[in-house]
Amino acid sequence: MRRSWVLRWAIVAVVLLLLLSLDGVEAKKKKKKNSAAAAAAPAVEIDLANVDNVAPTSTTDALNVAAASVETPSEPVPTPAELEARHKRRRELVKKRKEKKAQAVAQSLRAAKTRNAALAQKRAAKIAREAKNAAAAKARADELVAKKRAADTPDIRRKGHEKLKWLLSASGKTGNRIINMDTATYNAYVNEGPRPYFLMLQYTALTSAHSCMYCHMANDAIVPVAQANYEHNKALVAGVLASNSTADLPDSALPVFFATVDMARNVDLFKELKLNSAPYISLAPPRLGTSTLKVQEFVRTLAPRYRFNLQATMSPNDFSGFINKLAARHVQPDSVKPGTMDLLVMLVVLSGIAAVVFKYGLTVLLALRELRGVRQAVLVLGLVLYCWCIAGGMYNVIRGTQFAEVGKDGSVLSYINPDSRDQFAAEGLIVGVLNVGAALALVLANQRAFDDSYAQAAGSAAGSGGKAKASSLTHLKNALSPLFSPAVCFAITLALWYRVLAIYSIKNRGYGLGFVWRT
Repeated sequence: MRRSWVLRWAIVAVVLLLLLSLDGVEAKKKKKKNSAAAAAAPAVEIDLANVDNVAPTSTTDALNVAAASVETPSEPVPTPAELEARHKRRRELVKKRKEKKAQAVAQSLRAAKTRNAALAQKRAAKIAREAKNAAAAKARADELVAKKRAADTPDIRRKGHEKLKWLLSASGKTGNRIINMDTATYNAYVNEGPRPYFLMLQYTALTSAHSCMYCHMANDAIVPVAQANYEHNKALVAGVLASNSTADLPDSALPVFFATVDMARNVDLFKELKLNSAPYISLAPPRLGTSTLKVQEFVRTLAPRYRFNLQATMSPNDFSGFINKLAARHVQPDSVKPGTMDLLVMLVVLSGIAAVVFKYGLTVLLALRELRGVRQAVLVLGLVLYCWCIAGGMYNVIRGTQFAEVGKDGSVLSYINPDSRDQFAAEGLIVGVLNVGAALALVLANQRAFDDSYAQAAGSAAGSGGKAKASSLTHLKNALSPLFSPAVCFAITLALWYRVLAIYSIKNRGYGLGFVWRT
């Protein structure tokens, strides 16, 4: 049954294939017949002379014959007069075109000439204006020099020299070479004339009570610039003091000093200046006049070019470029680093010292212990060294820290610097001595508390009266023994430590002697 179905489907497939092949043969024959007819059509020739006698074979042939029978009209031949007229019109047209082109060229030349004349006139006017401005500037400069020379009297020059000496001395006493000004020094060296120097002023708030980030950023960037200019100012001040006339000196020959006006110490001055924000940085130019300016008048009359524009990030190069441009100098911040040879020499010296101490140090120390009074000398030397380290002695030497705040008349105003980021040398020594005293009192209190002979010494101080057998030193010890009881020594420790907290509270008012919950 299955084979019969397969046979049936095979027969159907064969029949379909035969039908498809027959259709393909018929299509090929029809296509061949059409191509033969198309090839034979161009071979038909038509006699145009006897077109009327030709019988059309189809409608298309009839239309072709009708179109061929239409005669094309012939163009008339022009006469010589017409040809001459044509040539004449053509020549006139060419002539007009040439004339129009020549007129356009002439017009463009005239316009260019007019423009050149206008430009030449403008150039001449500009040159004349520049010459006039230069002459006016020269006249103003000569007038200013004449006024300076007229104002540069011996008294004014002497006053200016005194100011230069004080500013150089005051900047030399500070580690960062920046002078801390109060209201009195501000009026004397900023508002009062003469001013034969440049003065970089920072109106700032450096104390911890204000938390001014930009104030500290600007101050840290100005410090290396101030230190670099300080070395340059020494030679400039010497040159100004040696000159007979300050009026003839250029700006590049005048020194540049640096000063800060802190808000915490100059509240009234900030109110007079009407400064609501800090920092405000400006450069006070030289001034030979002896008149005294008002506080607001100085800030109001200061030219915009002498005011420093604050930036998000401030570097020493920004401030040095600002000063160098206005003061006509080329002083760059210090960037001196030790060379390879310096490092090698230091390494060799330190290695030699270490080798000597390692080989002979113990022997020398044991020999020194046998000498009389060496232990006491070593104790005193150790205390002095400890006090020196606590006081920041090396920092003071390297930075040239000012010993104390000195007024204009030379009197000491304060030994404690209220700035939490700076200190005076006297302040460090005071803190070092207080630390050493507190440590000694605490050690002495501990020794007295656990010393059995203390009671005997204290008792014999009253009973031994004035026996001839006891030495004067023994009498002194016995007399002072009750004064150094453990309670008294501990009280001395607390008192000295309280003074250390008081000094720190002056520099950081938010600390409040340790009672921070009260602030």
